[in-house]
Amino acid sequence: MVSGYSTRHKSPKYLHNKHNTLLPTAQKPNLKQKIVLSRLTPEMWTAELDGALDRFAADVTQETLCVYFDPLSGLHVEPNMPSQNVEQLIYFIRKDRVALTPENLDETLQFGSIRGSYIVTLLRLMNGIYAPYIFSDNSWPESIRNNFLAHVHRFLAALTDTRYKLQGHTVLYIPIEAMHLKSEEAVNDKELVQRLETAMVHWTRQIKEVLGAQEVVEMRESSGPLEEIEFWRDRCADLSGISTQLDKPGVKHIELILQLAKSSYIGPFQKLSKQIQEGSIQAQSNLSFLTLLKQPFQEMVSLKIKEIPNKLPRLLDLVRIIWVNSPYYNTRERLTSLFRKISNEIIRLCSREISLDRIFDGFITSSRKVLQDCIECCTTWKEQYTRAAQTHHRFSKVGWVLDQTSIFAQVDAFIQRCRDLLEVCLCQQQFGRWEDGQQTPLPCFPGQRGPQTTRNLLEIEETFHKNLAILKSVKKTILDVKNTSWHDDYNR
Repeated sequence: MVSGYSTRHKSPKYLHNKHNTLLPTAQKPNLKQKIVLSRLTPEMWTAELDGALDRFAADVTQETLCVYFDPLSGLHVEPNMPSQNVEQLIYFIRKDRVALTPENLDETLQFGSIRGSYIVTLLRLMNGIYAPYIFSDNSWPESIRNNFLAHVHRFLAALTDTRYKLQGHTVLYIPIEAMHLKSEEAVNDKELVQRLETAMVHWTRQIKEVLGAQEVVEMRESSGPLEEIEFWRDRCADLSGISTQLDKPGVKHIELILQLAKSSYIGPFQKLSKQIQEGSIQAQSNLSFLTLLKQPFQEMVSLKIKEIPNKLPRLLDLVRIIWVNSPYYNTRERLTSLFRKISNEIIRLCSREISLDRIFDGFITSSRKVLQDCIECCTTWKEQYTRAAQTHHRFSKVGWVLDQTSIFAQVDAFIQRCRDLLEVCLCQQQFGRWEDGQQTPLPCFPGQRGPQTTRNLLEIEETFHKNLAILKSVKKTILDVKNTSWHDDYNR
């Protein structure tokens, strides 16, 4: 059954026209012939779908109709846009509130198809059909045309930017209006020069965003080395792509026009263009050096926590290779950030091994072993870092002057969380009689006061379990070292 329509509804034999009289079915417009979907077969059409088309033709209050294919529920004919993404969509839009007939169909109905993303389709439609027609039409009054073209350029620039940002790319919008004009001829059109300046202002803004992207990624404190590598890979592709676009004939042609016009925007744009070229070289260099860390960190993901400390000396050697040999990544800020990301990755790998559910369910022995392995891993990381720093000072002319507090602040906090959890395990053993998922039996206390001692112990145990349940309810904050509310919950 198609959503929105009842199977009991039968196709009408008559249609209402604008005078509210009935039209015989012979005068119904054949909307079905305008529907072209790649997966559509004749067997998919049912009486209820035909009825949906007839009702749209007759009901003057229904302004839109959408036809699309859903892989799970089949063919849909609905008055509203689908709530989910679909590969292809056929739409009908009623221009006037009149019943549709074969005679008035061209005047009263607009229809078309959309494939893929709506934004992608809209940009393709604008560039392929509307933009060439709009820019080549000289029949309008000059003032109206200039104003309208300026708005069209702004819209196309924003649409182009949005369409490619969805894929993580930066693409410069090149106005086609000036492409068929010689630069000496285009300079004399002041309105055209202003529109080209608007495009260049948009390019400048896009390039500034890309060049400033490094500051944004530095703020993502929870990211790891693999994310850092992917950032430089994306940045390399983005900067190389922009660098290629800056050499396109269209961009060079507009740049020449604005140079001849002595535009004040050409200087800042050319300065940023040079920075793009330099940034592209820098990104390629950083990516080539950081790729040295990719294989070791991918290997660490598959290791147990107790196996990681043996890999740390080799990891630090690779960082020193980057430090000594990289012409761009050898700054104090970037190396401190890289070491901090390594700390983040070690914390993440440790957190993956710790099962809070097993701890609170009484699996004390196995949980203690994991927590001790995590503490040893983090402690070894700090020791190996200190040993590498001493070796570096001995053999390198470049001093190892990094912000050690920043690098290990979260590691120290994580070690303390592990120790807190070890104490939780100890308390469960002492006050809850838990070993490894099983409670040990209470000893039998002899003598006259034996039953009272047992009752007292059971009361203490019950109180402990109530407080432990409160702590378990906030377990999501335990391994998040940035969340300080754990200290209050734990102390309470």
